[in-house]
Amino acid sequence: MIKILVTAEAGQLNGVTFWRAIRPLSVLRRMYPDQIDYTLAKRGVPVFDLASYDVLFALRPNSVEDKNVIETAKLLGLKVILDVDDDLCNVPPMHPKHLEFEAQKEIFRECYALADWVWCSTEQLQFAMDCIGRSSVMPNAVLPEDLPDKPAPWRGIACWRGSIMAKDDVENDEARKVYEKYAPLYDRFVWFGYTPNLPHGTNFVARKSVDTLSYFFGLRNSGVNVTWKPMRDNLFNRAKSNIAWIEATMGGGICVTNFALEPGWEHCVSVLDFDREYIPELWEESREAILEDYNLLTVNEARFADIKNLVSNPVLI
Repeated sequence: MIKILVTAEAGQLNGVTFWRAIRPLSVLRRMYPDQIDYTLAKRGVPVFDLASYDVLFALRPNSVEDKNVIETAKLLGLKVILDVDDDLCNVPPMHPKHLEFEAQKEIFRECYALADWVWCSTEQLQFAMDCIGRSSVMPNAVLPEDLPDKPAPWRGIACWRGSIMAKDDVENDEARKVYEKYAPLYDRFVWFGYTPNLPHGTNFVARKSVDTLSYFFGLRNSGVNVTWKPMRDNLFNRAKSNIAWIEATMGGGICVTNFALEPGWEHCVSVLDFDREYIPELWEESREAILEDYNLLTVNEARFADIKNLVSNPVLI
């Protein structure tokens, strides 16, 4: 039995910990019940706890405390796998946490330099983290049963999901003009999470307090026709994973983004005023692409292969 200790952002359940740790590892444990197990812990793990595990798996380590835990784990002979889902080395100046991430950037790089292996959600992140040759691309993925069998019937519902971290992506002049012009085409425009300062109309709906699990497992029956994902063109967004497109497909709808046709966003459209008759065909293409390239069962087979390869070469202490 391979035992993995997972350290995430203070043990919190949020979008990052769910997509990058809780969901894939819980499925991994079910896929290989007699070969793998994991425990989710808060940061600042005692040495005695570390010594009981084979692998340390950490998400977004960015503090001296995180670095100390990683160094201790390596001294004890654990293999260290780090995961990265955002390019925190190239956070744009308008990002609400730009200064915070800038202050953490060097320790962040040092932590990833210590890793035995790195799981990146996109190829661009492999370059950003300078981990070519000691990393794998592990895209965000879902199970086949997470996807509906057919697209949602047209109800005129569009949505955006995100936190204040995406403030500049939705409140810049270009996105504002798009929203002001095309949002009135929809019967409802729902904002999950952050509510931006935009010229909202009578179709505006705010859903501020939706927990991660309820949102994710409610997507299949949400009936949302369009998910809007405007993004500034910068290194941070170029490395971003295509969760918005996956979620749109899970809801039976399509994704609209100015990154349409870019890598990872090939099955999206770029405008909010598209021909709705095109939705079933585009949704079917998206569903097939997810089953082929973003199937959690297949991605987890690659995760398990990486883990087995690492622990088969133990460090003797």
